[in-house]
Amino acid sequence: MMTPFAGAENPLYGTGVFRRKVRLQRDAVSILAELEDYAHGFRLRIDHDGVRVTAIASEALRIPMTTCNETNRPLQQLIGCPLTVGWEEFRRRLPPAANCTHLQDLAWWSLAHARRDTARCEYEIAVTDESEAPSECSVWRNGELAIRLQARLGTVVAPAAIVGKSMMRGFSAWATAHYPERDHEAAVMLQRGYFVAQARRHGRRSADEIRIADFESMRGACYSYAIGVVERARLTENSERDFTHRPDLLLAFR
Repeated sequence: MMTPFAGAENPLYGTGVFRRKVRLQRDAVSILAELEDYAHGFRLRIDHDGVRVTAIASEALRIPMTTCNETNRPLQQLIGCPLTVGWEEFRRRLPPAANCTHLQDLAWWSLAHARRDTARCEYEIAVTDESEAPSECSVWRNGELAIRLQARLGTVVAPAAIVGKSMMRGFSAWATAHYPERDHEAAVMLQRGYFVAQARRHGRRSADEIRIADFESMRGACYSYAIGVVERARLTENSERDFTHRPDLLLAFR
């Protein structure tokens, strides 16, 4: 897990809630996916002919690093991809190190949503800051609670059936085995939210105070941390939003 540099800790961490909202909407020929949280705001549209992807476009509405707005180009590798593509072929077309993690997620969830009967699906994720108590981690689907668990330092501490499971590496394997199929997508969304929630541990810093390349544990994790990109990546100014008490503002992209 990423930890703040000395002197860069967020003094308010421990009193707030990380919140994320994902909305997926479909019609006969396209899927619109939107995501907003503490550090990000993205919109993705996929057009299709009922069988394959015919066009894809993204908008980086609020980003943590200056290089995050360069990630529409690699997404074009998805054009021609079947809507029923499997995970391995999807990852071959959109390898994590060459793409924005959040746009890659939105693309995968969009393809899944294209095959559903429902026109719209919304997920809301909440992860409380760790303090003396562990993080309370919850995900709602269309207003109904899907999954709730507690975690501390990247490890599940409740409920009893999954105590000791990792919220980081290996999460997908155990979560797929533990949760019913209808909740697999919700589980992944919760894990993604938990990971990004750790950014709340960091205080606000200017681009001159830290180099993105200094986060060696993140090297190769996504486009902005890839060799050849991370060296010129810089923090964006005023990119964080605290939705602790205003979850209603999520997806307003203000």
